[in-house]
Amino acid sequence: MGKESLGSTCSEVLIMPNNEDTTQLERALGREDLTPRVFRGPYTDEQRKFSAQIRCLVNHATAWRYGSMRSIR
Repeated sequence: MGKESLGSTCSEVLIMPNNEDTTQLERALGREDLTPRVFRGPYTDEQRKFSAQIRCLVNHATAWRYGSMRSIR
């Protein structure tokens, strides 16, 4: 049985950072023929007042909405 690469089973990777720099991660994923999609904000004026944990949940919700609209490969 051959070893499958991650890129052969999916084409995108959803990244939901808070304030972290994702440049290195995005480059590494790109080298593996994956398309990184970063979900960080933008936040409404009200959401900017939320704690980091709640803003993280906002990022996750945005990514889930995006992912739910994508077709499965």
